Amino acid sequence: MIQSYKIHINDNTVFLEEEVHWQFKNYIIKDKELYLIYVDEQQIKQLVEDIYTKYQGHTFFVVTKDLDALKVSFFNQFKLIVAGGGVVFNKNNEMLLMYRLGFWDLPKGKIEMGEVIREGAAREVREETGVKIKLIDQKICCTYHTYNIQNKRILKETHWFLMKGKIGSILKPQTKEGIEKVEWVKQENIAPYLEKSYPNIVDIIVQGFVKLQSQQSLF
Repeated sequence: MIQSYKIHINDNTVFLEEEVHWQFKNYIIKDKELYLIYVDEQQIKQLVEDIYTKYQGHTFFVVTKDLDALKVSFFNQFKLIVAGGGVVFNKNNEMLLMYRLGFWDLPKGKIEMGEVIREGAAREVREETGVKIKLIDQKICCTYHTYNIQNKRILKETHWFLMKGKIGSILKPQTKEGIEKVEWVKQENIAPYLEKSYPNIVDIIVQGFVKLQSQQSLF
């Protein structure tokens, strides 16, 4: 199975992809897009530095025959944090969203030592929104984004799961974590929320509704 990784760095996007994928992709490079063939870790170190200091709104395609080696070289440029998140629906097929730091987001957080990722994801949902989880269904995907803490570059790997919230859960935003409000949102009303959300979160919200449509047995 052909694999790839999509990583958000500020407002830039990096794709790590297998070379065989491009043999069938027939892709034309457009403005603000760059194509690189992976050489070694030093090349990746310089690339990451350039992305932080020279580029805005660009997309990078780094292509290789050895995706595992490329992944190791890229991830070595950051401190990796593993997180779990929930794409949570209620019995009315409404999705759980929360508002924090000026953006609509999905509940997620760092997995604790020794914690099973899917269980940690459910815990984070409960802590951040007050919603208890009745069912954890299939894993949707992983997302990757970066940020800085005390001049250290962090790469967060978030595992997302489709979940069903328990009936009667009281919405309670975790204000000490900067969460201002929590809402259930129908698919037909989602557009204004997407306009004030992070690109990787938009991807997950869209995938969540697609998964729900094929997973009606969730309810």
